[in-house]
Order: sequence, then C-alpha cells, then structure tokens
Amino acid sequence: MAFSFARWLRENSEHYLMIDAQRRIAQKYGRPAPPKPHSLVERFWLDVFAPVYRRLPWKLRSRTIQLMPGSHRQQWTRPAERGVPAVGPVGPDPKLVKATPSETGPETRGE
Repeated sequence: MAFSFARWLRENSEHYLMIDAQRRIAQKYGRPAPPKPHSLVERFWLDVFAPVYRRLPWKLRSRTIQLMPGSHRQQWTRPAERGVPAVGPVGPDPKLVKATPSETGPETRGE
C-alpha cells in the first residue's frame, strides 16, 4: 500500500500531537503520563515538532493545513432535507400513535 508524504505527515503529526496533549494534561492534573520518548524519531516529534507547532499562530497553522492534501479538502454533498421527526421533544405525537388494548383500559367481556 503506497502512502503519500502528506498522509504520512498528517498521521504522524496527529499521533504525536495527541501524545503531547496527553502528557500536558497528565502533568496538569497530576496523573500518570504516557511513556517518555525512546527513539530519536519520537524525541523529534515530541520534543521539537509538538512544542514548535503549539507556538505557531493559528492563522499559519490553518493555512498550512488547508494547503496539504487530505480529507479536510473534500467537497461533501449536502444531505437531503429531512421530514418531520418521529419523536418530538416530549415523546411521540399522541394523535399519530395508535392505542393498544392495554393502554385503553381493562377489557370487558360483557360480564
């Protein structure tokens, strides 16, 4: 399976930015953090890439994301219009629900 560079970059950056966020939240709340980076690659992503990315202004981050190919650039079709919901905010509309014999009261057999 061939991966494009943009996809590889996106997947790795998402992965390591998530780990970085987990590390920061764990530190903030005094919880156990994810394991420390072991390899040089992990150290780069967690100790260089993530802090630099966090410090970039949002406009620069957003522009970079928009320039990269990926699912965020797909043109999605608008969903079809929906009809009336089956259940309203307080339950089904009583006018539209057929009553069952148990809801109409006890059955009388002409006794």
